[in-house]
Amino acid sequence: MEKNIAKNSSKKSHASKTKKSSEKPVFQSKTMELKARIHRLSELCNELNPYGEITSEQKTLLASYNILDVSDPFKITNQLLVLLEDSIDELHLLEPLSDEEKKQEIF
Repeated sequence: MEKNIAKNSSKKSHASKTKKSSEKPVFQSKTMELKARIHRLSELCNELNPYGEITSEQKTLLASYNILDVSDPFKITNQLLVLLEDSIDELHLLEPLSDEEKKQEIF
């Protein structure tokens, strides 16, 4: 009976180690995905003039973020900023800022 208990605890230990190690790549993948999304959204915000002509490439990119109505410049700007802010917030939940980074954000 002791052998069965030892085997079961050994299996549980191995399973928990496997689970923890498999979570790390998912976490890293998610943070990398969020960083890439933040970068793309930032570039789009910098390039886009919602009061001017919107190129077909920009329309396609906006559509990929489910921004389909490009007739209202205020709405486009608002939706982009909300997406950017939500992505940054999610990244900060996964990867909290260090004390030094917090100081840099204040200034």
